[in-house]
Amino acid sequence: MISKKGQTKEIMEFMILVIGVVVLISISHVLFANFTPKLLDIFTRYHQFERISDMSITFYYAKVNGTERTLAQLVGDRIANGKNPVDYGPGFGTIDVDSLVKNFFDAYFEKNWRLEIGVPKIGVLSPPTTSIKFTAGYSVPNEINRLQVFEMLTPIPSEKSEVLSGYLYVW
Repeated sequence: MISKKGQTKEIMEFMILVIGVVVLISISHVLFANFTPKLLDIFTRYHQFERISDMSITFYYAKVNGTERTLAQLVGDRIANGKNPVDYGPGFGTIDVDSLVKNFFDAYFEKNWRLEIGVPKIGVLSPPTTSIKFTAGYSVPNEINRLQVFEMLTPIPSEKSEVLSGYLYVW
């Protein structure tokens, strides 16, 4: 038979064990609940950055099917031409650049993007103009916390070798 002191000691040890487990579970829950949204935000931003990186490589370096030009060059031609579709003569015919741009960015960002190109990239000290020469995409939402902005440089075919600065808004 176990003495009263032995039973009391076992009950106290069991209570200490139960309280310790409850404290550890509570601390783990609080830490996990506070860290999960931050971790989710980090993963979301990383995924978004990877999509932007992949998109920019394709935008500047991949030739559009049936042409000898990249999408960035087609947009530059569209801006220099001033109207859509752009006529490339009897060899390539006319190309609807606006629909190519829309389909391209929709493939990467669904309907969560807007592209504005038109500010001349002259130099850091030069005051930029505010004329927008090309826009495509959807309205930018009011939720500023999800909005990411990336600068997109577009070459314009001309004697001056002009480069226009633009912005891609992604949310």
